[in-house]
Amino acid sequence: WSISMAVDTGGRNWPLRITATDGSEVRVAMKQGEMVIYNGVDLSHRRTSLRASRATFLLLHYAREACPS
Repeated sequence: WSISMAVDTGGRNWPLRITATDGSEVRVAMKQGEMVIYNGVDLSHRRTSLRASRATFLLLHYAREACPS
């Protein structure tokens, strides 16, 4: 398993979309300095195309064991 963390450092309105275990989509809109922690291996996650010229995020991924490719 893996734990992923995304911290928004730029304050852009660019929500992270996570597919929950029941198949529903959860949109996580973060303000500058906020973070979300999620299981990035088991939960499908994505963002739409960025409409701004740039965005800055801090990403941290922790894997207890080797994750499947």
